[in-house]
Amino acid sequence: MTATTKDSFLTHLRDYFTVFLPRTRNASPHTIESARRAWNPLLAHTAKTHGVRVDQITFLMLDKTTVAGWLD
Repeated sequence: MTATTKDSFLTHLRDYFTVFLPRTRNASPHTIESARRAWNPLLAHTAKTHGVRVDQITFLMLDKTTVAGWLD
């Protein structure tokens, strides 16, 4: 499954960090940076597991098996 730029997981995640957290939740820059750092290993694992680039990750790829594999 190929995601378009408009509906890709990464686009939504970017909006979460640039719009939702700072504007809607008024999160501090430190909180936002900490959350970004927490996501990076999961994104790297997901990309490797599914054989795609990080910008090609879809919501469906972040399934129970992928997340459990990352936690192990």
